[in-house]
Amino acid sequence: MRVISGEAKGRRLKAPADNRIRPTADKTKEALFDIIGGEVHGARVLDLFAGTGNLGIEALSRGARRALFVDVAKKAVTIIRANVDLVKYGDRCEVWQEDAFSALSRLGRMGRRFDLVFCDPPYGHQFVERSLRFLVLGHLVENNGLVAVEHHRKDKLPQRVETLLMLGERFFGETAVTFYRQKAEP
Repeated sequence: MRVISGEAKGRRLKAPADNRIRPTADKTKEALFDIIGGEVHGARVLDLFAGTGNLGIEALSRGARRALFVDVAKKAVTIIRANVDLVKYGDRCEVWQEDAFSALSRLGRMGRRFDLVFCDPPYGHQFVERSLRFLVLGHLVENNGLVAVEHHRKDKLPQRVETLLMLGERFFGETAVTFYRQKAEP
């Protein structure tokens, strides 16, 4: 697992020794960032179910302004912090060890908003739609902001979740990435 492009290009990131944390494969990450290219520069990023911090770190390397990494697992948070230190982005990051839904509720109460959200929950736990609803209810995505959801290709996601509208899907083996755009509320 490595940073593909930007100022930290080529830097190898720490990965877990076991398979309980599933980092986004480099091939999938490269395709994802090719698709969202212009969305990254200057963005405030939320990396939800962050695992290793792979996606948020790639965004920072490509010019994102700030990133918040959220994961409930102590082991994941340890890896994220090590990776943030490795690329020297500590001044542009926050790392929270917290349940995703608790963090989303807290972020909503704080009035935080993000331009780009990566959501990569564990497969098979029905977290995707719930995450999207929390993002909408907390008003966490800026108008015209982008949400990229990584999930199993067999999962069928809704075309719309309130003000989040599906833009499309891309498939990479057993993995799918679905993109949503935040539209202005009526």
